[in-house]
Amino acid sequence: MRYDLNDLPGELENRPNCSSCLDEGILEMGSDVQSTTFCDCDAGEETFEAMADGQSEMEMECQDIEEW
Repeated sequence: MRYDLNDLPGELENRPNCSSCLDEGILEMGSDVQSTTFCDCDAGEETFEAMADGQSEMEMECQDIEEW
């Protein structure tokens, strides 16, 4: 039995496209969208949009609760 990770099934096919963030989209996680550093790759853009949408929805819900 060999223990070389390159020989595992699926290892070569599933390589990340971005070597900076490994397709996570985040270079440095902050406490919110404004303090998070996103990668310039496509995954970074998608992650930014998802986090910004989530933060916006959360803020809207908090405002609704305060007004109630």
